[in-house]
Amino acid sequence: MTKVALIIVNKEFHVQETDDKRCGATKDFQKMCWMFAELGFIVIHRFNQTSKGIRTAIKDACSIPSECFVLVLSTHGEESYLPKDSNTHGGETGLRAKVYDQMVLGIDGQALSVNNLLKEIDNNALKNMPKICFIQVIWYDDDVVQAVNAETEGKKVHQTVNDGEETYAFGNLCVQQSPFDLPDSDNEDGEVTPDVRGAADSKTMPKEATLVAPVDCPTNFLVMYPVQPHKYALRKADTGSLMLYYMFKLRNMLKNDGRILSYLTTVLRAMADHTSHYKGQEIKMCGTIYHRLTREVFLKNTHAPTKQFETWKSMLKSKRK
Repeated sequence: MTKVALIIVNKEFHVQETDDKRCGATKDFQKMCWMFAELGFIVIHRFNQTSKGIRTAIKDACSIPSECFVLVLSTHGEESYLPKDSNTHGGETGLRAKVYDQMVLGIDGQALSVNNLLKEIDNNALKNMPKICFIQVIWYDDDVVQAVNAETEGKKVHQTVNDGEETYAFGNLCVQQSPFDLPDSDNEDGEVTPDVRGAADSKTMPKEATLVAPVDCPTNFLVMYPVQPHKYALRKADTGSLMLYYMFKLRNMLKNDGRILSYLTTVLRAMADHTSHYKGQEIKMCGTIYHRLTREVFLKNTHAPTKQFETWKSMLKSKRK
């Protein structure tokens, strides 16, 4: 079996006749595609996906047996209030809590529950295999914007492809425009912006009740977020998101040693050492990792480079000439 990485990055949102662009998203996309291809993963990449496109891409990619599955999902997010699970009156204990479900957004503004997406990945095809998820979003409380989903559901195609010593069942899942052919208009040194659509996170922190955002982390999963619930996840046009930026910058740890937990601990430390300036304030980000891995996971590539990676490398070399 091989290793599979699904990279989904949303940049351009079109909701109710308004446009919203996440600066630096193209850089997130290209860095993550390169990083995991360099580590020996077969990379399935999707750019600017509706909620249906996100759900379909995850369902298709995680239905194929692999020795390790990675999901990188970079998009806007929000928290959906769950009144049935909340206790705003205190009850017998006097403890008041507002419970939220963490959501990710497609470019159509439609929301998907992160917990439901993790359940999709937790299937028989990947049973007992490590599943590593990097969710680059911000969480905040706002009504889900309703929009028409104009994208048709992608066709699920499983086809066995023999490529030298590589045998994998991806077929059309990998047949996409190269991530390095995408135009990138974000090379200017832009201001720091949050991964948020709408109100600031201070709106979601009422003093009258404790906010709770349960995180579902199944067995053999590791889930990493750039921030804790109800906080800003920051990005810049010239670097992209901070979490993915430092993951890429420190990737030699995985190439040389391979142990994912020590690597991610170093990424978290680098994020914490970074000071951002947003709206006149100095802001620190505290990345968060949840994991229930049952064995040590190594992402070091011990095999020959994949044909996909060699193709991308050759293409980039020819562009520099």
